[in-house]
Amino acid sequence: MKPPDGLKLIGNGDNSNWRTFKQKFVLYRLLDWKSERDDNRCGVAKYLRDSSYRGDTELQVQVKDSSDDNEIKALKDEVHMEEETLQTVKALCRNTQETTEKLEERKTQLKEELKMIYDLQKQEREVLQSLQEEQQELEQTVQQYDSELCAAAEDLLQLQREVAYAKAHTESLHAQITPLQDVFEEIVQVKKKLAELVAGLITGESAMTEMTEDAHCAVLDQELVGKVDVVESECDHVYREKIMSTQEAEEVDYVEQESTAEELDKMQYSVENLKSSGSSSFTEITLTEVKEEDVMFRSTTPQGLHQVALCKRRRRHFLKPHSRHCIEDAAAVS
Repeated sequence: MKPPDGLKLIGNGDNSNWRTFKQKFVLYRLLDWKSERDDNRCGVAKYLRDSSYRGDTELQVQVKDSSDDNEIKALKDEVHMEEETLQTVKALCRNTQETTEKLEERKTQLKEELKMIYDLQKQEREVLQSLQEEQQELEQTVQQYDSELCAAAEDLLQLQREVAYAKAHTESLHAQITPLQDVFEEIVQVKKKLAELVAGLITGESAMTEMTEDAHCAVLDQELVGKVDVVESECDHVYREKIMSTQEAEEVDYVEQESTAEELDKMQYSVENLKSSGSSSFTEITLTEVKEEDVMFRSTTPQGLHQVALCKRRRRHFLKPHSRHCIEDAAAVS
């Protein structure tokens, strides 16, 4: 409501004018408050317009007569309470506004944090997917390693079996080779005796030149045949022992060949020495005998036995008719 024209402070501002203005203003506030309660704004406006044309004395009388002091005091208290309430409401509004601003700031901050959380969740999903793929690859690798390990274990077991079999086979061969070494030693001794026999025959040729040709031939033939028979009997004895002790001849054939090759080299060296001394025919026969005996010692099959027998027969047949010629050659050389 707009205040009327009469509600103005006019004058020099002395106490009388101030009291009159204050009374009019208090009356205006009271009437305005009542008009809000009674919804009688038009009556209050009319009353204020009428009061503006009346004198100050009449206004004071009307104020004194219109209400009692208690009601005015109560109204003043209510006005004071309303003012305090208004101040409280204003303070609450300010606090509410500040709280709202803080909440807005917090809301913005939470949105940013939520966005960061979404980004982190996305990264975590990607990392989780990559870890799952790596886990699958590792599982496949582990399965492959398990299969390879099983295969390696089987191979190792097979190798262990083969090693055990080879060890047992080696021990068996060693046990079989041990008696063969004795046989080889006997063969070497026989060959040494044969070499001594050949040397004795060579030295005996010089003594037989004084005898007659027929007597010399007969005696030499008999001695040669007897010595050859002795050598053959010794070779047969060694050969029988070899057949009885040999079960795995194929495994030790290489050792025999080496030993035989060494002995053949030695015998060939002796034969060359004999050839250089002049008895060519007899040394050739002796070399043939040594080779045939070597073939006999290495033969372990029935075919080998048959070949040995043939060699013996050929040797006897060759020595008897040709012994005379051998003695003549030796005598001529001496």
